[in-house]
Amino acid sequence: LAGLVISWRALDSRFPAFARPLLVVLSFLSLANTAAWMVTEHPYQNVYFNVLAGKDWKSRFELDYWGLGNRRALEYILEHDGSPSINVWRGSRTPLQISLHMVEPADRARIQLVKNEPEADYIITNYQGDSTDYAASGKGHSLFYQIRIGDEIILSIYKTQRSQEMEAPAIPSVRD
Repeated sequence: LAGLVISWRALDSRFPAFARPLLVVLSFLSLANTAAWMVTEHPYQNVYFNVLAGKDWKSRFELDYWGLGNRRALEYILEHDGSPSINVWRGSRTPLQISLHMVEPADRARIQLVKNEPEADYIITNYQGDSTDYAASGKGHSLFYQIRIGDEIILSIYKTQRSQEMEAPAIPSVRD
């Protein structure tokens, strides 16, 4: 607003008469565009960057640093994995402990937050402080779910090799 006030005052009588109305129209269009984006991207509207930010946000900026996507990530794991106990490791500085309190108590009891990657069934990352692509890490992890804002990935869940080995179907034995 301070910039708008300074611009308004700078557009004095030396400028054409349409300069101030043009400033108002351009300001309104910019605010309307931002508001529309925020409505469209709800509930992740806090991860807003204007067009000047370019692409590949996560390589240059912290995105979901509040961890708002974590609740959805935990709920997605719970919806798609019926195991009584699920080990989850955070692959970034995302606050999973706080998000876990937002999950229903019965489901919360199924999630165990582990401190080491080898113990995990799933890895959740919002890329804060760590831009690792765990599917490309060579450890056998696979992409399980992503939250995107437009073309930008703000959170990923990876299914670990440990989890995949545990769910492998038993091969029936054949006797001659």
